[in-house]
Amino acid sequence: MALPSAATALGVALLSSAVVVSGLYSRDQGHLDGSNFVMGVLATLALIGMSVAARVALPDAENRAGLVSWPGALGAVGAGLMLGVLINKDDASTYATALVILALSIGGYLPTRAAPFLVSGLAGLALLYAKVFGDLFDVGGRGSNGFMLVGAGIWVFVVAVTAAGWWLPDTRSMVGVVVGIGGLVAMTIDLVVLSIGRVLERVFSSRGGELFGLGHPGHHDPYRNDVYVVLTLCFLLAVLWAGCAAATGHLGFRLLVLATAVVIVPVSTVAVMTHHPTWWEVVPTVLGGVVLLGVGSLPARSYAGPHE
Repeated sequence: MALPSAATALGVALLSSAVVVSGLYSRDQGHLDGSNFVMGVLATLALIGMSVAARVALPDAENRAGLVSWPGALGAVGAGLMLGVLINKDDASTYATALVILALSIGGYLPTRAAPFLVSGLAGLALLYAKVFGDLFDVGGRGSNGFMLVGAGIWVFVVAVTAAGWWLPDTRSMVGVVVGIGGLVAMTIDLVVLSIGRVLERVFSSRGGELFGLGHPGHHDPYRNDVYVVLTLCFLLAVLWAGCAAATGHLGFRLLVLATAVVIVPVSTVAVMTHHPTWWEVVPTVLGGVVLLGVGSLPARSYAGPHE
């Protein structure tokens, strides 16, 4: 099975790359480039066609699994992307892309229960949620509070999808880990952009900024509250993932907790603009040591439980 699986991955990757290139260049000159667009459509049809053909023609479930799920999931994404390119209207394209990806992924997941359809479906759902959220709350028009609002939106999506996925026993861990990875990446980006915003605000509020009419010394920092709100939301997500890890024993949740601490804490020291972050080292060191000592003092039977 190793060679067919590797070959399937290679074939899907090549066809998917053609779809992505087509999506990038079909509207590159402002108008629809027929040859680029047609190649993207053909690559998408090849992915979906292989998925359907494998489902019908290969009776062995083990042999057909990879040829149904991965081409089908990437074909769903490709179909949404190509439709968005064809429509070429910001709002309509985004909604159409998200809905097509979500619909085709659900259609592929229900009969197969395959993880790749779940991943593509979550991608479509995330795109749809981001579009609806942006339309409802006008994040760009909220000034500095936009960072806090974006963080809250990410938090709600991760928690809601993780909770909904918990009702699917076969894939609850997959749903939680996949949406967790996306949520952690989005939170990190939010903090990084927030950090840049604070640095620029500090520069424009300095004496040099005052000379050019861009600010004045002692100007109120509009981003300070956003930093601590986003940090709190990240902490709550880490608590959620720690609880999921305790309930399922899945390695992915433990890695999410680890990544949250290793990525978010250092980025946060930049976001809060600390000059001598000793306490950001003392507190994790003390708390981490206490936790490990506590775990080490537990009786041996406490280690029995679910396994990843």
